Amino acid sequence: MTRDTTVRHTPLAISHLRTAEGTLDFTVPGEHIAIHRGVERELRFIAQTEQFRVGDLPGESSDDVRVALVSRLIA
Repeated sequence: MTRDTTVRHTPLAISHLRTAEGTLDFTVPGEHIAIHRGVERELRFIAQTEQFRVGDLPGESSDDVRVALVSRLIA
């Protein structure tokens, strides 16, 4: 995966994002993923945008962080 990779949600994708003390709780069926609040803007964009290019994620994160975040969510 690179900053130029285009990602698309599956048609039945579902998630829930909740803020907790110091972290974000990103819930997908069968899993809770605890993520640092520093990428909240990026994570909200991912959850709300059906298709995007990794390098187009908003926020101040580096491309390495963007790629790592999307890779973790895809895993």
